[in-house]
Formats: sequence, C-alpha cells, structure tokens
Amino acid sequence: MAPRREVDCFQCSVRGQTMETWNTAWVPSYRLLVGPIRNPIDD
Repeated sequence: MAPRREVDCFQCSVRGQTMETWNTAWVPSYRLLVGPIRNPIDD
C-alpha cells in the first residue's frame, strides 16, 4: 500500500507494453520469472 493514492502504470521491460494501470493506494509489484528465450544462432 502506498501512503496516498497514486496514478501510474507498469510497463514490461522486455516488450515495452503497458501491463496494468492504477489510480489507488494499492500499488502492485512485479518480478520477471522467465526472461525472453534467445536463439544462439541469432546472437
């Protein structure tokens, strides 16, 4: 919980897409469980 209402959003650090937006005192937290799969041939 934030001390006061917050307006913000969460953007995926891999794809850059907005995953969630909020306007409340409850602020979600996220963690990356699995990163993008890379093809060794492309590197």
